[in-house]
Amino acid sequence: MAKRLAALEREMKERQVALQAVQADNAALKGKLKVAEEEIAKRALAALEPPRDDSPAVMHLRSENARLRAQLKYAWKQVAEPAPLAGPGPGPTSSASSNSPKGAPPAGGGGAGPGPSRPPLPVSLSALQGKVDELNDLAGDGCGQIVKDGAGQHVLATRDPVNLVIYRDGLQIHVLPAKPFNDPASANVIRDIMDGYFPYVLKRDFPDGVPLRVVDRTHDSIDSSPSRRPGPSGGAAGAGGGAAPRAGAGGNVRTWDDIDVAGGAAGGPTPESRDKFLSRLPQAVIKNGKVIEIRSDISKMMGGPGSGSGHEAGKGDVALVSTPVDALLSTMQRNHVGPSLPPPSRDGLPPATEVTTLQVKSMDGKQTFILKFRYDDTIGALRTALNAHHTKSGHAGMAYEIRSAFPARAYADEAETLRAAGLIPNGTLFLRPV
Repeated sequence: MAKRLAALEREMKERQVALQAVQADNAALKGKLKVAEEEIAKRALAALEPPRDDSPAVMHLRSENARLRAQLKYAWKQVAEPAPLAGPGPGPTSSASSNSPKGAPPAGGGGAGPGPSRPPLPVSLSALQGKVDELNDLAGDGCGQIVKDGAGQHVLATRDPVNLVIYRDGLQIHVLPAKPFNDPASANVIRDIMDGYFPYVLKRDFPDGVPLRVVDRTHDSIDSSPSRRPGPSGGAAGAGGGAAPRAGAGGNVRTWDDIDVAGGAAGGPTPESRDKFLSRLPQAVIKNGKVIEIRSDISKMMGGPGSGSGHEAGKGDVALVSTPVDALLSTMQRNHVGPSLPPPSRDGLPPATEVTTLQVKSMDGKQTFILKFRYDDTIGALRTALNAHHTKSGHAGMAYEIRSAFPARAYADEAETLRAAGLIPNGTLFLRPV
């Protein structure tokens, strides 16, 4: 018994020693793990924090950015600066001038000017272009805005730039007349741009600024500008020659007078005649169930023969055909030609009877009939009203069928109601001879 106790005590002591060794190893591993976790945390924070401004990586990126910007600026100057202004170097210029005959125009002048040499510009064209680019960035050049077009759809539109035309002896901006460089107005425009401001002359039309576009016409003089074209009395327009400068002269807008001058005096193509232009337009189009007159409306806008205004002009285009339902409508509702029926009074109360408005195109396509029926009236009632109108207008006895474009079908069943035919609350039809 004593031997067994002694053996168990020795075994327990050995296990205690082994346990202490394992605990020591465990403590050492925990220390190493803690050190590793601290190192990982430090590296993660270093990766998340931005580099300091004085770090080598930031200094390298800044130097590369400056170098690339300088290259880009040099490339833009090479593209923007025209060849006539670049000029040869001092050596070739001096040799060319010494070898050229007396009185001959210098090389690079192109012989455009009447004098022996081109007068120098008050500012470098490349420097002017650089200042204009800075102003265009402030004006939002190239940034589009969501607007509605004529069809009511949202489109992305950008602002049109204003032309700054540089001649060899003056300049012209927007719709203002061309002025020589020694004129105070031209000097103010150049000074404003070079000082980093939008030209003051554009403040009224563009109070928030506008993109500018430099147009190089240094090979021409201001006498060739549109605002200085010869007027009808032989003098320069706007220069005391008998004709005042046009509103759109030299700018982005052209009037009929500009087209006449370009086609007649300048020997350009003759503008198309009014009747020929109108003959190329459609008589009308159908959109969203509505008949939209095209040719007649544009003819009224252009003026001329057959384009009178008022009731007489539109009398032959739209005709109100009387129907039995007219007795149930107010005067405003009876005379209404739109697709939707207005309320019978200013109170906005709905009509007591369900009424549909039908727009029917005549067989020759020159007239639109407006008829109003109840929803449960039939195709036969529509044909009866049309036949009565044809009899009054002297076109009785003409055979026709009633059709629609969308959907493409004929309405031959005279017992079919307008509700069943889908011609409510309005409809667009046309007559086809048979």
